[in-house]
Amino acid sequence: MNKIDIELMAWMFILNLKEEKNKILSDIDPEYNVVYIFNDFNEYHDYFIKNGFCNIQAVAPQLLDKCMLVKTKKGSIIAQKGKCDYQIRHHNDNKVLYKKYN
Repeated sequence: MNKIDIELMAWMFILNLKEEKNKILSDIDPEYNVVYIFNDFNEYHDYFIKNGFCNIQAVAPQLLDKCMLVKTKKGSIIAQKGKCDYQIRHHNDNKVLYKKYN
């Protein structure tokens, strides 16, 4: 969160959200109110690429919309940690099964 985004801070306060500073994929399901904050859409998209999606086309816009709670006017994105990590783990499990049986 480089730039001051008052709308982002308001959403965090109103929804009682806790920011996860370390954007690391985990197998443990976090509490419902733990979120990632991304400065822009590219950083949000790169998180999925970095954690197992093989290419840009693999990350569908519908998938990104599922995980996104709020996109502010300044471009910051609040995404639920649990949903993001679940989608990545589910995708990676399907890749392993596909390679195993084909």
